[in-house]
Amino acid sequence: MPSPEAHLNKADRDIKAYQAIPPEYPEWRAAALFYAAVHFVEALAVTEQSPHVEHSARERWVRKQHPTIWAAFSRLKQESEKARYLTLRAYAVDADWQQGAFSLSPEQVDKQLYRGCVIQIRDYVRARVQAAPAAKLKL
Repeated sequence: MPSPEAHLNKADRDIKAYQAIPPEYPEWRAAALFYAAVHFVEALAVTEQSPHVEHSARERWVRKQHPTIWAAFSRLKQESEKARYLTLRAYAVDADWQQGAFSLSPEQVDKQLYRGCVIQIRDYVRARVQAAPAAKLKL
């Protein structure tokens, strides 16, 4: 089982991948952000001795144990699934992100998904992982 530190490092690497993907591919930038969020959440899960292998178990755990970040995590998952499995739709300023195909512009991905969701999850997780007793972390 990877340590919390390994998950945090992988999340940071996924964010670097997001930043390296050209803006004309917002769907792949969204997917990279979701995987960063997965590793942030898993860092917290390992810290709390509750690691997950399946997405569904992870989602239930976040929703129940960490509702503060549930909306952000859920949004990233939804957009990532649209990006990976559905077609693109012309960018809309007020796109309804709960409906249909991936439609976020590069600016929306940055503002809503990165700054709005990933940063929230990152800060929440880092505060809890750093506050955990060293013996609990198993580093």
